[in-house]
Amino acid sequence: MLRLSVLVDHPQPRHIGRAAEVLLGGGVGIFPTDTTYGLGCDLYAKKAVERVQRIKGIDRRHPMSFVCCDLSQAARYAVIEDRNYRILRHHLPGKYTFILPAGREVPRVVQSSVQTVGIRIRESPVALALVQAVGGPLISTTVPRGQGDEAAYVNDP
Repeated sequence: MLRLSVLVDHPQPRHIGRAAEVLLGGGVGIFPTDTTYGLGCDLYAKKAVERVQRIKGIDRRHPMSFVCCDLSQAARYAVIEDRNYRILRHHLPGKYTFILPAGREVPRVVQSSVQTVGIRIRESPVALALVQAVGGPLISTTVPRGQGDEAAYVNDP
């Protein structure tokens, strides 16, 4: 396990870069968000997504949300109609998850049977820096009780 002490308001680029390397290599990480600690991985890392599901104790069919860096990235993974765009633009970034119709680029491992996705755009500098460094969305769910503290953790696969 790799532990990185990241400054919450001004994350150090070298730590974000190292965390992104591990996430892109199939690792799972715990990172601070604007509401609590997030447990996440690269959206396209199937084994890491399955590992997050095991850690959380959720079924494969359970819908999972993911963090995007902005609305243009979110539009690649969700169908955002004009009226929804105005609502999203007003409330994001922020503490909300918006359930939208899934777009074509959503990997099968995170698709639900109802063909929807949960989209988040965080205010957290750490979460945004990680998404930008990875170059795509991160699966994000809350850390199970008692597993987070003041630092970000990244688990090697």
